[in-house]
Amino acid sequence: MAPPEPYPHVMKLQIVGGGKMGEALLGGVLAKGWATPEDLAIVELSEERRSELSSAYPGVIITTEVDPAADSLIAVKPQHVVGVVSQLAGTDVRVLSVAAGVQISAMETAAHKPASSEQCQTRQPSSVKVLRRSRAGVSSRKLTFPGPSRSSGLSASS
Repeated sequence: MAPPEPYPHVMKLQIVGGGKMGEALLGGVLAKGWATPEDLAIVELSEERRSELSSAYPGVIITTEVDPAADSLIAVKPQHVVGVVSQLAGTDVRVLSVAAGVQISAMETAAHKPASSEQCQTRQPSSVKVLRRSRAGVSSRKLTFPGPSRSSGLSASS
């Protein structure tokens, strides 16, 4: 089955939100070689920002439409997270939000299904703290992503 327009092929990941956090995450994924530009998409509503991202990241799909068939990393303002998640409702895609202050229960309600066991807390545009919930308790690790002007690689520390 062909992917919906405007996607020329099935991507590995779409980043919803092309602001500072979305761009930092995109830069980290590309710098580390986790995906090629053609495997990634940025969903951004601002025409000016889409133009900037398109120039900075040739080959990355830049669009205004969320693809409900793609795994999604949500990097929008907290008040927009539930709206984005509701666009992915009823799908089997993986969704990870890095927005602060959004309750998992709100995302579960919007998605019409229970959330996975991971939640991210952002500290700055180049750093994400991942909390893993399990029966043994809560553990965490910090992931650091290089921003567009940084040359260091992706690192993870417990």
